Amino acid sequence: MMHRILRASLVIAVVFASPVVAQADRDAECALQGDLFRLIQQARLDGVRVGQVPAAVAEARPQYSEKLLATVPQLANYVYAEFTKRQLRNLDLGEQTRQQCVANWDQIQAMRDAVQN
Repeated sequence: MMHRILRASLVIAVVFASPVVAQADRDAECALQGDLFRLIQQARLDGVRVGQVPAAVAEARPQYSEKLLATVPQLANYVYAEFTKRQLRNLDLGEQTRQQCVANWDQIQAMRDAVQN
């Protein structure tokens, strides 16, 4: 299960492909990633169709940037394909994503560098 979460963290890192973020911003960015996955998880549990997830996330978090919202279809496809509703009921995908982001911060930053170059 943790392997799946690590893959999710790496997927979001590649999708964001933003400039290297300062170490001080690690907690804020990892919390944001966790929140995004938590919203997608809740949409799945609520029976939202995968194609409607971007609208559900945008409605729940209108403050999210367009760049961030543009990642939602790919992330929703990932969550819907990798996790059954039963698995998601017993999992805090948001917290696990946040923890994996923090634990693998240096690796994520290296991937961002590689994508930019």
